[in-house]
Amino acid sequence: MKKNKMFAIAHTSWWMDFSSPYEYVREAWVKEAKRKIDVAKKLGINQITFHTHSRFIQPFYRKYQKEILDNFLFSLKELVQYAKKKDMEILLENAGEIGEITQFNLIKYIAYRLPEIKIHLDIGHAYLFGGMKSIKAFILTFKERISHLHFHDNHGKRDEHLPIGKGKINYKSVVKLLKKINYDKTITFEVFTSRKDAKNSMKKIKK
Repeated sequence: MKKNKMFAIAHTSWWMDFSSPYEYVREAWVKEAKRKIDVAKKLGINQITFHTHSRFIQPFYRKYQKEILDNFLFSLKELVQYAKKKDMEILLENAGEIGEITQFNLIKYIAYRLPEIKIHLDIGHAYLFGGMKSIKAFILTFKERISHLHFHDNHGKRDEHLPIGKGKINYKSVVKLLKKINYDKTITFEVFTSRKDAKNSMKKIKK
């Protein structure tokens, strides 16, 4: 990466579940995460993103929510220590599917207990679970900890990954908020429709 003057953030599988109440499953995912950290390091990457994925934050499991969040936190603490030895930084991306750890207050619960991690804020995912109010809360709360952003659009119903302007997210307000906190780090236009749409989305934001 250094030789070719390239920059990258390692982006892991969204379905890795560090919150599983089944200890052997949780440990297996932690082991796999360490392997991914090792691979990223070999590639010359010093930041790696993990998602707030869980298949156990469902209504049926509501009474076990704290236990599940604490499992996630316990796993992440182990990974932070492992990454630190490799001189790497862990980023936490807010998930975007119903049943995962998506709500601002739940992610805040994790992030405040692990000040070493940075935030990888997915604007589209934040909008799905609380609209513009949620986006504002994420940006203003984690301002100095936000290390990377995902930009894409949706209609507030599902994770569509549309071009900017094709959904309902007010990106003018998003940009104003980011300017307010003097955000000067990286952004990925995670538009799934086409590469051309991703490029056009970038041009639209620059305007």
